[in-house]
Amino acid sequence: SVLSMFKWYFDRFKFEYGVVGLCLPPWRMEDKEGNTPLHTALVHGAPLRCFRNFLKFDRELVTHQNYEMETPLHLLSKGNQLYPSISNYISTLCSVAEMV
Repeated sequence: SVLSMFKWYFDRFKFEYGVVGLCLPPWRMEDKEGNTPLHTALVHGAPLRCFRNFLKFDRELVTHQNYEMETPLHLLSKGNQLYPSISNYISTLCSVAEMV
C-alpha cells in the first residue's frame, strides 16, 4: 500500500542517517484544523480497516489532538450516525491507545 511505501522510506531514512527525516511522515501531517489523516478518515466515515492501517504504522495517532483538543476517539464518538457499531470502533482504538 502507499502507507507501507511511505513507512519504508521514513524507516530507511532514519536507519541510514540516524535521524528522523526533516518533515513529518504523511500520516502525521496536519491540516489547518490540526487534523491528521486519521481524524479526517473518521469524520468521513472510513471503514475500520482504514483505522487499523493508520494505527499499524503509528499507534500514537489515536492520542493526537487537533486544535479543538479532539483526539480521533472524540471525533468517533461524535459521529455515531456514521458508525452504527461505534462500540467496536471505540474498543479497537482504546485497546491501541492502551499500548501507547
